[in-house]
Amino acid sequence: MSAEGLRKIREANFRRFITDARRQFGNRFSYDRVRYIRQKIPVEIVCPDHGRFSQTPDKHLQSTTGCPKCAIARNSRIKRDAGKVRFTREFLQRFRGKISLRSQYVTGKDPITCFCELHRLKFRSVPDRLMVAKHACPKCAREARGEASRLQPDTFAERVQEKFSGRIAASAGSYNGLDEPILAVCSRHGEFPTTPRSLLYRSAHGCPICSRARVGYVGHRLEWLEKENNERKKATRIALMRVDVFGLSAIKLGVTNRSLETRYKEALKEVYFEARLNELDALKLEQHLHAKYHEYQDKRVFYAGMRSGERWAGDTELYVKKALPLLLNDLKTHIGELEKRDPQYWERVPKLQRPTVIPRAVDRPKGEFNRARAIVCLNNQKVFPSLIAAAKSLGEVGGGNIWAVCRGRREHVKGMRFAYLDEYRDGKVPLFIPRNSDHHPNGRPVACIDTGEQFPTASAAARAKGTSSAHVVSVCKGKRHVAGGLRWAYVHRKE
Repeated sequence: MSAEGLRKIREANFRRFITDARRQFGNRFSYDRVRYIRQKIPVEIVCPDHGRFSQTPDKHLQSTTGCPKCAIARNSRIKRDAGKVRFTREFLQRFRGKISLRSQYVTGKDPITCFCELHRLKFRSVPDRLMVAKHACPKCAREARGEASRLQPDTFAERVQEKFSGRIAASAGSYNGLDEPILAVCSRHGEFPTTPRSLLYRSAHGCPICSRARVGYVGHRLEWLEKENNERKKATRIALMRVDVFGLSAIKLGVTNRSLETRYKEALKEVYFEARLNELDALKLEQHLHAKYHEYQDKRVFYAGMRSGERWAGDTELYVKKALPLLLNDLKTHIGELEKRDPQYWERVPKLQRPTVIPRAVDRPKGEFNRARAIVCLNNQKVFPSLIAAAKSLGEVGGGNIWAVCRGRREHVKGMRFAYLDEYRDGKVPLFIPRNSDHHPNGRPVACIDTGEQFPTASAAARAKGTSSAHVVSVCKGKRHVAGGLRWAYVHRKE
């Protein structure tokens, strides 16, 4: 076919396309920019709403809207109208007479205004959320949650009994809701105000005085001691004394396994009461008194230590002077109750000590027992006034490392060896003996039954025979027959 024939066919097809388009869409679209070639080749059409767009002539005629963007808008409008109808129908089914609409539905995610007829409350929400919420009104929802979580009085009393094993009692008759105040009763400290929610869900001990007493080392130690099968016969000293710290005088109640002079050093000035009790009894008594007299605490030493950046150990267990007779009387009373419950209390454990209630003064000049000792570096003979000074000369080194070298428990610190100056001059520098392998102080000598050889440790035997030290130990303990093809046994030391 000639080019002229193709041109005529193309023009005829173009006129037919324009005629069909006008018949379908009227004058909505402009076709002035169309360069028609074939029905499968895109042409440029102008939409009055969305401007120019490219589309093949056949797809344009097959389309309902003509413009792709008009199609999207139409589908969106249809979907929105259907959603509005569905929302209105379901909303009336769920909330008729309870909630009314005060604004028009736009989409499922656009907020609308609602009104609760029960609470006369206007609120905003999202249609999609309203369709899944059990209670549309926020106030209705809060009341429903409260009703669902409300315990019956008898159930509340049972849960308190179960949680605290009878230590805390709460009357079922006083229960009016989880957040309504009640008076609970501690078997040790009496009544205290609280709420059922706090008692059941927020407090581990129930009673606030019991909670304060369970804080710190004593609380954790008591929990451990109160477990079954724990040793409770360790003698522990409990004392009431006067201490001077940072120039401030205060009454101190404390427990220790050491002597008072060793524990409190130069701070100790006078002892009013001292006894050695079973550890469990001593800790319980101290805990009880700290909880009972916490209002008499003297915090001056604590604050002084905070200001200076150097706190004194035990500064939270100090009391004002007027608490002295109260504490002393309580100590005597509780010791009397111990003796009444167990007449053989003091005789059962020889290390226990009956109370001493006659005040005694303690005069211990500061520094007499903890004066710094001069240190000499064995590498260069340099002398330092104290452990700390020697440690600082090496940079980031603790005084404990220098002390370990001086005591023969460590060979060196950063390649430097040290000794106490007085021991160095007397020729009594401790010899360092490695604690590992053959020289370990707890090592047990072993013998090879087949060869008759003896070794200082299982490790030495294993190295000599090319086997495992764990296997040698297992043979000695009778858990296996041989190690390295040989039989072994521990050598009993002579007493």
